[in-house]
Formats: sequence, structure tokens, C-alpha cells
Amino acid sequence: MSKVLLFGPLTPPLTGQAVAFTIVANSLPEQKKILIDTSKYKNPIINTFYSVFKVLFSFAFYKFSNIYFTSSRSKLGFIKDFLLLIMGLWFKKKIINHLHGADFKKFYGESIFLKPLISYAYKGVNTSIVLLNIMKNQYDDFPKMKKVVVGNCYNQELEECKNDFSKNNYQILFLSNLMYGKGIIDFLDACFVLLGNNEEIKIKIAGKLMGDTFMRQKNIEKLFKEKYNQLRGVYGERVEYLGIVKGYEKSKVLFESSIFVLPSFYPTEAYPISIIEAMRAGNAIVTTNHNYLPYIVKEKNGVIISPKSPNEIYSSVEKLINNLGQLKKIQRHNIKEAKHKYSQDRYISDIQQIILS
Repeated sequence: MSKVLLFGPLTPPLTGQAVAFTIVANSLPEQKKILIDTSKYKNPIINTFYSVFKVLFSFAFYKFSNIYFTSSRSKLGFIKDFLLLIMGLWFKKKIINHLHGADFKKFYGESIFLKPLISYAYKGVNTSIVLLNIMKNQYDDFPKMKKVVVGNCYNQELEECKNDFSKNNYQILFLSNLMYGKGIIDFLDACFVLLGNNEEIKIKIAGKLMGDTFMRQKNIEKLFKEKYNQLRGVYGERVEYLGIVKGYEKSKVLFESSIFVLPSFYPTEAYPISIIEAMRAGNAIVTTNHNYLPYIVKEKNGVIISPKSPNEIYSSVEKLINNLGQLKKIQRHNIKEAKHKYSQDRYISDIQQIILS
């Protein structure tokens, strides 16, 4: 039986791309896969050397017909991808690319010196998997490439929990990597007003503090702690930072919440798995008119707001809480939609059909 070479990041880190790739990797039995973890080490340079070595080793000593990889959109990341792609092209392998970000077209267009290499390497890609139909435009410069749509999925663990709509729930959740571009500071600013205007509201925050292109890690850590401590000083246990949550703890906080807020303006934001998980857990969604987010969250799913607007976060959440009938209608709809469109079984089946054929 022919194997498939899997090339991408395993968790940790807990990024959407790593989570999605790990689901695919774990779904295949050992006899069907050769696995290269491109995030095995914390140092990105060491990761690059490791990935290059593993690619050369795999082509020298393993037999496989297909390659499945998650494309990088950075110069250092492309170095890893480039060797894989040209080896696949020269050895006439079927290459399947999976895009999890909103910035390949920008990366390609702005890579003046790398552009010829990117163009040559991606000529060997037979199929690119994108998350939404509109994301096919990320590969407009590669007209011969087949583009296939497969949406993200929620974790299978969420199937084990149940919702209780018999009680009114005023818990608001922010669950994501805590980066400036994800809107965590805007959310905290909105929390001052939300908690002050409604004594029943509780706030839960979960995720790892991380730097991004807007703010370095030490700076976001300092700013987050300042605002969080101010909130705790005034509102006590009504606001709680849980740190990184996994497994049952993550499912529990998702199902205990009724409104999920992700006011992201993160440059590469595409199709956050956190939104899908929040929908499956019965949360109304408040997110931003940014990149592809409005194609995921419609009026029936929650509210779309402007990026960088604490006032709109506050007013949207308040509007939902003040109309509990409409809130519960949205919550029930999101559970139904998530089960229908975003199950892990559906995701695995769709991906395997592409990468194993």
C-alpha cells in the first residue's frame, strides 16, 4: 500500500494550522504515512534544518506517491517548503497543499526576490485545499492548480458534552492565543463597561499570551496583566483568566458560556477553529469584519462588528443579553449548523479522500 508524506506542524503550538494538521496526521494509521513535524523544536532555524534533513531522508529511504503539506507564508517557512516541493516535482509525486491563512497571495506578490522560486515550486502542486470558496483567489497566479474547499472542524471531544438552556447564562468567553491582533486588549476594555452595567455577567479568558506583528510578547504580557488586574480589583472573581485550557477543561468553559467574542484584526486570520468550537458548544459569536470572518459568521450566528472597537464589542454583547429569546435561538442554530458542517468525521473523510487518491 502506497504511503503519503505528511509535512506540517504538530501541536504544540496550539495554532489553528497545527491543530488541523494534527487531526489529519492522527487519523492515518502508521502504515499509510510518513510524518515530518515542522515545529518539532522551539527554535525556527533548528526546525528548518531538521525539516530539510527529514525531507532528504524520506525521499532517499521511503516509498510514497503523495505529499500533503500545509503551506508557509514566510521567507524562512518557504525554505522548508521549497525543498519538499522541488523534490516532489522532480520525483513526480502528487502534491496536495492545505492553506490555513489569508496571506499567501500577499506573500507571493511581495516576495520580489523569492517570487521566481515560489512560482517554480508551486507549479508542482496538483491540488490546493482552501477553507472557503472565496479563498481560491489566494492562488489566482496558478491557474492550472486544482482548488478544493474543505472547511475546518471542531474537536471530537465536544460531542461528549451537552447544553443546558434551562437557565439564563451570562458568561462571556474569549478563547484564543492572547495576541494583540486577536483583539484581547479591545475585549478587556469592553469588559470594564460590560461588568459595570450588568452584575450577572461573568467573563472567562483562556489562551496563551503571545507576541505578534503588532506587539512583542513581553509588551502584551505587561499590558494584559495591567488591565486584567484592574478588572479583578474592581469586579473580583466575575472575571477570570484560565491560562491555556485543553481537553475537558476547554470543553467545560465552552459549554458554560453563551457568547464567544473574537474581535480579531490579525493579518493572517482566515477560518478560526475557536469560532467553530464555540458554535458547536452553543455560543453566539461576536467577531469582526476582517478578512474571511464575515463569510463564516452571519446574522443567524451572531454579530459582526468593526475591528478595534471596544464600544461595538460592548454594545453587541449587551444587545444579545438583553434579548435572551434571540440569544438562545442563535445558540441552538449554531449547534445545529456546527454538527452539520464542521464535524471532525466529515473533515477527516474529506481530507483523506483528497490526499489518499
